[in-house]
Amino acid sequence: MPSHPFIRSSLAIGALCLTNAAQAGNFNVSPTRIQLDKDHRSVLFTITNNSEATLRFEVTTSSWDESEEGVMELSGTDDLVVFPTLLSLPAGGSRRLRVGAVDAPGAEEQSYRIFVTELPAGSMEDTTGIRVLTRIGVPVFVGPSRPAARLEVDEALLHDDQLDVVVANNGSTYAMVREISAVLRDDAGEEIGHASLRGWYVLSGNRRRFVLDLPEGVCAMAASVDLVVDSDRGDWTGEQELSRDACTP
Repeated sequence: MPSHPFIRSSLAIGALCLTNAAQAGNFNVSPTRIQLDKDHRSVLFTITNNSEATLRFEVTTSSWDESEEGVMELSGTDDLVVFPTLLSLPAGGSRRLRVGAVDAPGAEEQSYRIFVTELPAGSMEDTTGIRVLTRIGVPVFVGPSRPAARLEVDEALLHDDQLDVVVANNGSTYAMVREISAVLRDDAGEEIGHASLRGWYVLSGNRRRFVLDLPEGVCAMAASVDLVVDSDRGDWTGEQELSRDACTP
């Protein structure tokens, strides 16, 4: 999963491919993350046509959750209102759209995504070759009345040449994990290897498993790990004891 707060996807012959760019070749969306709260129930965002032709767009909304393994879980929602939902932009043109929350913020943060999808210029029968269309997804957070993120590492598990680090967010608002750093130590406390991984969102009340690749041979010697979880809500640091039971001899 990419570590950026937006998703670009290209649609060709019915296929969907996720990549990690805020700006597609034909258009871009700004800002790349939207925050709503009790004082800002609606905001504006902008779609800009960077191409040399008129482009058509459809704008949709989805509720957004993530599994512990990082699988994005989306479903249709009426909790957000976007206007307009269909629009056309001339070459070099831009349009400001308004997005708003239907309900007042509650005790827990709600997370959504707005998808801006490029539509075909004409019928598919008029297209010669493959016409690649683009979709950009923008996170939308409806903040709680008392926002607070509280990250901690629930567990660290060794298996072969990988380390699973499970990060829990027990707070009321999301956290963006920028990086996880690990220093592996042997029974004597000596450093025997290190690893790092760029992170992703850990939504309010969720757990997220990050898998770090370790240097070859470290698993069988590791006894503990020093961890640093760097996030936009502050850092978590700590030491975890490790079991070598799942390491291949």
